[in-house]
Amino acid sequence: MKRINYFRLLIFVALFIIECNSLAQNYEVTWDYPIAPGSKEWKSIPDFVDRLSLLNIPDDQLELINTDQLVRICLNYPYWGFIFTRNTFQSGYEFIKKNFNGFRELESRPNAAQYLLKEYKKMNPTEFSSELTDGEKGWYMARFTYIELLLAQYSILNNIDDETKNQLIDESAKKFVEKESSSSYGIIGLSTTAYIIGRIIYSRDSNFFVLNNDERAEIEEFLNSCTIENKDFYDHIVYLTKDYFQDEKAFPIPSVLSSDLYKAYLEQPPMPPYGSKKDTIIRTPKGENVNATVYSDDPEWVEYFEYYADSMITANGWDATRLAPATHTYNCHGYAWYVSEKDENDNNVWIASILEVEKYFTGLKSYDSSQDTSEYYVKVYYPYDNHSAVSTPNPDNFISKWGMLPLYLHKRTDCPYPQHYLQYYKLNPTFTGSTSVLCNNVQRTFSTDITNMTGAEFTWEKGSHLASICGGGTKDYFFTVKGDGNGDTYVNFEISTPTGFFLSIDNDFWAGKPIFNSIAGPFPPYIYKGCTGQQYTFYAIPARDPLSQSSYQWMVEPGYLSWYFMYQYYDWVTIVFNDPCDYYQVIARASNTCGPTNWVSTLDEFGYIQIMNCYYFSMYPNPASEYITIILTVPENDKDFVRPSEFNVRIIDNVGISYYSTTKTEDSFTIPVSHLKDGNYFVLITYGNKIESLPLIIKH
Repeated sequence: MKRINYFRLLIFVALFIIECNSLAQNYEVTWDYPIAPGSKEWKSIPDFVDRLSLLNIPDDQLELINTDQLVRICLNYPYWGFIFTRNTFQSGYEFIKKNFNGFRELESRPNAAQYLLKEYKKMNPTEFSSELTDGEKGWYMARFTYIELLLAQYSILNNIDDETKNQLIDESAKKFVEKESSSSYGIIGLSTTAYIIGRIIYSRDSNFFVLNNDERAEIEEFLNSCTIENKDFYDHIVYLTKDYFQDEKAFPIPSVLSSDLYKAYLEQPPMPPYGSKKDTIIRTPKGENVNATVYSDDPEWVEYFEYYADSMITANGWDATRLAPATHTYNCHGYAWYVSEKDENDNNVWIASILEVEKYFTGLKSYDSSQDTSEYYVKVYYPYDNHSAVSTPNPDNFISKWGMLPLYLHKRTDCPYPQHYLQYYKLNPTFTGSTSVLCNNVQRTFSTDITNMTGAEFTWEKGSHLASICGGGTKDYFFTVKGDGNGDTYVNFEISTPTGFFLSIDNDFWAGKPIFNSIAGPFPPYIYKGCTGQQYTFYAIPARDPLSQSSYQWMVEPGYLSWYFMYQYYDWVTIVFNDPCDYYQVIARASNTCGPTNWVSTLDEFGYIQIMNCYYFSMYPNPASEYITIILTVPENDKDFVRPSEFNVRIIDNVGISYYSTTKTEDSFTIPVSHLKDGNYFVLITYGNKIESLPLIIKH
């Protein structure tokens, strides 16, 4: 929590006295709040809304309080400053009215305007002490905002006659001119004064201020919620009011509106420092237009907001650390959804409308609903109190801007916003870019749909076999590359935002033609002489990469001889040679959408494959379960065969694991196989530099 030094505490006490006793009027009431804000009893109530309920007047006492006293009680309500924590003054007043029955009772009294007007006439906007600080001036000016908001409520205006309304217009116009002359009130201070006048005239003639549909929308928005507008806007309302009275002969022109003093004030340029308002359009991260407002600050008000925030935090014992000063340039929605993620050179903005806020998580869905509330980049939306915040690594803490008050890191319950049905939203970037094969010299663009988050930084990384064309910078939401070689590659994308959101996306694909260097095989283990009728498997080197999306074409030469594919699957084949031949070769090539590779042959690795009618070794029984017998038989027509002195005999499975090995010298021998599991095996007989493979089936 921000610490307040002793000197500042004295200022707070002085300001509280001004709050209760300013305007040369001591509000003497017959009822006081039994549990004062800041007391031990007050802080013992965990929920802030429950604390506010302690300020309600008991019903049996409320009905006994006369209107004069009730007006003073309402003007002394301790949490009037809450109107500055909301997005509009009217919504702020609705919040405190909802939580304090004194306001609701006052609005129901037919004579409420009479006593409010009586107090209002006693107030002098220019009666500043020269010794007041800017913050103390702001505290003084806020008293006008409070009483003017009450006077502008339709429930109060509807209970007064035309003569009293004219008196109220006259007094409001006088206050408006006096406020202008001081230059301290700015557009914040003028807003509620124009609010009273505008609501009275508009209720009599809804077309009076309206020149076109755009102007109607702006006028109606102001009269519905008391938005902060430009001084020219308020001058327009007040100045046209004089014309209204000239047109309406039944109503006398209020004295101040017909005075030369008023005319002079209207004709002179604004006295600095007046705040300003400019409507603007910002965009959601995915590019949807959002209507927002750019405001400038009024110094006296800013200091008052600082003091009020300090006093509120102290009174409630809240755990809140000030991260940035009070300002009217952005509010809670502006901070959470835009300012916190923007570039430092962009304007701050105020987003008042719920409909504008909802554009961030509807429509194009720049943000999507999230259940993970512990991540520190999640936006927190308060649908029932028109507030937004940003989560932190500590799930108990949020960061949020309190209306015109400062920006705080605070315990989630330690703020002036009820914690009802909070919704969480996480940035929802998508990444586009094909992962199909990219051929050489063909361009491809990868992009993200986060195109309008000026504070975000992008990291693009490309793999080998690619050349950069354009984009790929830290502020570029796209990256264009072209194929430049053959092999597997990638384009990786990362996004990071000022609030800490981070996402990394990998996109793997293939560039160029497939890679096919050689053929491995045949299997069983490499041979230079094979036998007809037996199966031999050949493999492409390197193995097929699925990213290459390649197909394979296998052939056997000479093609006129008898052979067939027992199995064929992309990068391997199993071949059975039916005809003997000394000059067999297996050839193949791979291809994809970028074209074929060169033909690759077994001849390149180990020469021709000799396939002959093999009658040297025979084996029975097959299938077998206990024993197999192997017999050496040399055909009579094989004059070149030299009987070896010994044979190496091994039994292996389909992947080459050895289960038995021995050396034999006789022409006929028996091998035990009872220990082998059911399945397919090979009996390999090696002699000299030659090897024969006999398929074996074990079946118990």
